Amino acid sequence: MKVKMPYNRNRNKIRGWKRRIKQINYWGESIMNPYLGNFNQPGDYTYERCTLYPFYKLDKRQPPLWFYKLILNKLVSAAYNWDMVFKELGQPYDLQVWLYDPSYMWSEIICYRLDKQIELKTRFVKSLINKSFPDKKFGLSINNNEFEWYLADEDLVYFEDDFDCADFTKEEIIADGYVKKQSDEFGDFYIKRIGDLWVGRKKSP
Repeated sequence: MKVKMPYNRNRNKIRGWKRRIKQINYWGESIMNPYLGNFNQPGDYTYERCTLYPFYKLDKRQPPLWFYKLILNKLVSAAYNWDMVFKELGQPYDLQVWLYDPSYMWSEIICYRLDKQIELKTRFVKSLINKSFPDKKFGLSINNNEFEWYLADEDLVYFEDDFDCADFTKEEIIADGYVKKQSDEFGDFYIKRIGDLWVGRKKSP
C-alpha cells in the first residue's frame, strides 16, 4: 500500500523557491542584451529591473538576502555584455549598476546615451556616510576591482503639496525621523534616509 505523505508547509515553500530560482535564471538570460528601441538621442536611456512576482509590485516585498544575491549577479553579468554591445555601437554611453540595500527590488542596470564620452551621467549625490562596498554581504561573482562604486543615499521625500491629500501631518513625519530642508527649486521639503544605494561603473581597461 502506498503511504500518503503528510502535508508539510515547508516542503511547499521549498518547491516555491525552486520555481523562483528558475524564473531568475530565465530572466537573467532575457536581459543579457539591452533594448535599444529608445536609445536614439543623447539623454535617452535603457534599463532593466527584476520585476518578478510576488516581490515587484506596487507595495514592494523585499526578498531574503540569499535570493537578492542571485538577482545582483544576473544584473552584473548583464552589465558585462551590455558594455560590449554599447562599445560596438560606437556611441558615447554611461553604463551603471544601481544596488539598493535594503530596498532590494529597486536595483537595476541602466545605460545613458551621452553627447560626449567624457560627460558622465550623475543622478545621485555621494553620501556623507563613509563606508566601503559590502563585498561579502552581496557576494558578487566578479572581481570587484573591475568596478568602481560610490555610496549614495536612498531617501524618502515629501513636498509641501504632498500634505494636501496625505493622512499624516508634518509634525508626525518629523517625529518619525524626517528632516525639514529648503531648496530654491522646490521650496520646503522633508527627507529621511532609509538605506544605501551603491552606484557602480565598470572601469575602463
